[in-house]
Amino acid sequence: MWYNGGMEPTGWITLVAVIVALGLGLSSLFQTQRLQKRERRERLLNEIIEWAIELNKCAWESGRTISAGLSSKEFKLYAAFYELIRFKAADAKSEYIRSIASTFREDLHSNVEQVKKQLDNFIDLKFENIKSRNDEEKLKLAEKTKKSEKELYELVEVLQKTAAKIKTAGIG
Repeated sequence: MWYNGGMEPTGWITLVAVIVALGLGLSSLFQTQRLQKRERRERLLNEIIEWAIELNKCAWESGRTISAGLSSKEFKLYAAFYELIRFKAADAKSEYIRSIASTFREDLHSNVEQVKKQLDNFIDLKFENIKSRNDEEKLKLAEKTKKSEKELYELVEVLQKTAAKIKTAGIG
Protein backbone atom coordinates (compact mmCIF):
# COMPACT_ATOMS: atom_id res chain seq x y z
CA MET A 1 0.00 0.00 0.00
CA TRP A 2 1.19 3.39 -0.84
CA TYR A 3 1.37 6.27 1.68
CA ASN A 4 -1.26 8.51 0.10
CA GLY A 5 -4.29 7.33 1.91
CA GLY A 6 -4.54 3.87 0.47
CA MET A 7 -4.67 4.50 -3.33
CA GLU A 8 -2.25 2.61 -5.55
CA PRO A 9 -0.28 4.51 -8.26
CA THR A 10 -2.20 2.64 -10.97
CA GLY A 11 -5.44 3.95 -9.47
CA TRP A 12 -4.16 7.53 -9.81
CA ILE A 13 -3.08 6.90 -13.39
CA THR A 14 -6.49 5.44 -14.21
CA LEU A 15 -8.23 8.44 -12.62
CA VAL A 16 -6.07 10.89 -14.58
CA ALA A 17 -6.68 8.92 -17.80
CA VAL A 18 -10.46 9.02 -17.22
CA ILE A 19 -10.37 12.79 -16.57
CA VAL A 20 -8.28 13.37 -19.72
CA ALA A 21 -10.63 11.18 -21.78
CA LEU A 22 -13.63 13.06 -20.40
CA GLY A 23 -11.99 16.38 -21.24
CA LEU A 24 -11.20 15.26 -24.80
CA GLY A 25 -14.73 13.95 -25.23
CA LEU A 26 -16.30 17.22 -24.07
CA SER A 27 -13.91 19.23 -26.22
CA SER A 28 -14.87 17.14 -29.24
CA LEU A 29 -18.57 17.58 -28.46
CA PHE A 30 -18.28 21.38 -28.22
CA GLN A 31 -16.22 21.54 -31.40
CA THR A 32 -18.84 19.47 -33.25
CA GLN A 33 -21.61 21.75 -32.00
CA ARG A 34 -19.72 24.86 -33.15
CA LEU A 35 -19.16 23.28 -36.56
CA GLN A 36 -22.84 22.33 -36.89
CA LYS A 37 -23.90 25.85 -35.94
CA ARG A 38 -21.53 27.38 -38.51
CA GLU A 39 -22.75 24.97 -41.21
CA ARG A 40 -26.38 25.78 -40.40
CA ARG A 41 -25.71 29.53 -40.65
CA GLU A 42 -23.96 28.98 -43.97
CA ARG A 43 -26.83 26.85 -45.27
CA LEU A 44 -29.33 29.56 -44.26
CA LEU A 45 -27.19 32.24 -45.87
CA ASN A 46 -27.12 30.14 -49.04
CA GLU A 47 -30.95 30.18 -49.00
CA ILE A 48 -30.88 34.00 -49.08
CA ILE A 49 -28.32 34.03 -51.89
CA GLU A 50 -30.32 31.51 -53.92
CA TRP A 51 -33.48 33.61 -53.46
CA ALA A 52 -31.66 36.68 -54.75
CA ILE A 53 -30.37 34.73 -57.74
CA GLU A 54 -33.89 33.44 -58.37
CA LEU A 55 -35.19 37.03 -58.44
CA ASN A 56 -32.48 37.99 -60.92
CA LYS A 57 -33.43 35.09 -63.17
CA CYS A 58 -37.15 35.91 -63.16
CA ALA A 59 -37.10 38.74 -65.67
CA TRP A 60 -34.26 37.27 -67.67
CA GLU A 61 -36.27 34.12 -68.32
CA SER A 62 -39.57 35.87 -68.90
CA GLY A 63 -40.86 35.65 -72.42
CA ARG A 64 -38.19 33.16 -73.47
CA THR A 65 -40.65 30.38 -74.19
CA ILE A 66 -42.03 29.06 -77.44
CA SER A 67 -44.58 31.50 -78.80
CA ALA A 68 -45.54 29.93 -82.11
CA GLY A 69 -48.92 31.02 -83.36
CA LEU A 70 -49.32 33.98 -81.01
CA SER A 71 -49.84 37.51 -82.26
CA SER A 72 -47.51 40.21 -80.97
CA LYS A 73 -50.17 41.50 -78.57
CA GLU A 74 -51.01 38.00 -77.33
CA PHE A 75 -47.32 37.22 -76.88
CA LYS A 76 -46.76 40.38 -74.85
CA LEU A 77 -49.70 39.50 -72.61
CA TYR A 78 -48.51 35.91 -72.28
CA ALA A 79 -44.95 37.07 -71.47
CA ALA A 80 -46.26 39.56 -68.89
CA PHE A 81 -48.32 36.85 -67.15
CA TYR A 82 -45.40 34.46 -67.24
CA GLU A 83 -43.12 37.08 -65.69
CA LEU A 84 -45.73 37.92 -63.05
CA ILE A 85 -46.09 34.25 -62.14
CA ARG A 86 -42.31 33.84 -61.81
CA PHE A 87 -42.07 36.85 -59.52
CA LYS A 88 -45.05 35.67 -57.45
CA ALA A 89 -43.33 32.30 -57.03
CA ALA A 90 -40.18 34.04 -55.80
CA ASP A 91 -42.32 36.23 -53.54
CA ALA A 92 -43.88 33.15 -51.94
CA LYS A 93 -40.49 32.32 -50.46
CA SER A 94 -39.93 35.84 -49.13
CA GLU A 95 -41.44 35.29 -45.65
CA TYR A 96 -39.11 32.35 -45.09
CA ILE A 97 -36.16 34.44 -46.28
CA ARG A 98 -37.17 37.32 -44.00
CA SER A 99 -37.22 35.00 -40.98
CA ILE A 100 -33.76 33.67 -41.90
CA ALA A 101 -32.35 37.15 -42.44
CA SER A 102 -33.55 38.26 -39.01
CA THR A 103 -31.00 35.86 -37.47
CA PHE A 104 -28.10 37.59 -39.23
CA ARG A 105 -26.61 41.07 -39.09
CA GLU A 106 -28.99 44.02 -39.26
CA ASP A 107 -27.69 45.18 -42.66
CA LEU A 108 -28.61 41.84 -44.27
CA HIS A 109 -32.05 41.88 -42.64
CA SER A 110 -32.56 45.47 -43.80
CA ASN A 111 -31.52 44.55 -47.37
CA VAL A 112 -34.00 41.67 -47.43
CA GLU A 113 -36.79 43.96 -46.17
CA GLN A 114 -36.00 46.52 -48.89
CA VAL A 115 -35.99 43.85 -51.59
CA LYS A 116 -39.31 42.45 -50.32
CA LYS A 117 -40.91 45.91 -50.30
CA GLN A 118 -39.65 46.67 -53.82
CA LEU A 119 -40.70 43.22 -55.04
CA ASP A 120 -44.24 43.83 -53.76
CA ASN A 121 -44.28 47.23 -55.49
CA PHE A 122 -43.04 45.70 -58.75
CA ILE A 123 -45.60 42.88 -58.66
CA ASP A 124 -48.43 45.35 -58.00
CA LEU A 125 -47.35 47.57 -60.90
CA LYS A 126 -46.93 44.58 -63.20
CA PHE A 127 -50.41 43.34 -62.32
CA GLU A 128 -51.94 46.79 -62.82
CA ASN A 129 -50.22 47.02 -66.19
CA ILE A 130 -51.66 43.66 -67.25
CA LYS A 131 -55.18 44.66 -66.09
CA SER A 132 -55.12 48.05 -67.77
CA ARG A 133 -57.05 48.42 -71.05
CA ASN A 134 -56.21 52.06 -71.68
CA ASP A 135 -53.12 52.38 -73.92
CA GLU A 136 -52.05 55.71 -72.41
CA GLU A 137 -52.35 54.31 -68.90
CA LYS A 138 -50.51 51.15 -69.99
CA LEU A 139 -47.64 53.29 -71.26
CA LYS A 140 -47.38 55.19 -67.95
CA LEU A 141 -47.58 51.97 -65.97
CA ALA A 142 -44.96 50.36 -68.21
CA GLU A 143 -42.55 53.20 -67.44
CA LYS A 144 -43.23 52.91 -63.70
CA THR A 145 -42.87 49.13 -63.89
CA LYS A 146 -39.55 49.37 -65.71
CA LYS A 147 -38.25 51.86 -63.14
CA SER A 148 -39.46 49.64 -60.30
CA GLU A 149 -37.80 46.61 -61.89
CA LYS A 150 -34.50 48.48 -62.18
CA GLU A 151 -34.70 49.51 -58.52
CA LEU A 152 -35.51 45.93 -57.57
CA TYR A 153 -32.44 44.57 -59.34
CA GLU A 154 -30.22 47.24 -57.79
CA LEU A 155 -31.48 46.21 -54.33
CA VAL A 156 -31.03 42.52 -55.16
CA GLU A 157 -27.44 43.24 -56.19
CA VAL A 158 -26.80 45.00 -52.86
CA LEU A 159 -28.36 42.03 -51.05
CA GLN A 160 -26.13 39.58 -52.90
CA LYS A 161 -23.03 41.62 -52.07
CA THR A 162 -23.99 41.87 -48.40
CA ALA A 163 -24.67 38.13 -48.17
CA ALA A 164 -21.41 37.33 -49.95
CA LYS A 165 -19.52 39.63 -47.58
CA ILE A 166 -20.99 37.84 -44.56
CA LYS A 167 -20.34 34.43 -46.08
CA THR A 168 -16.70 35.18 -46.88
CA ALA A 169 -15.98 37.01 -43.60
CA GLY A 170 -14.74 33.82 -41.96
CA ILE A 171 -12.55 32.83 -44.91
CA GLY A 172 -8.95 33.86 -45.03
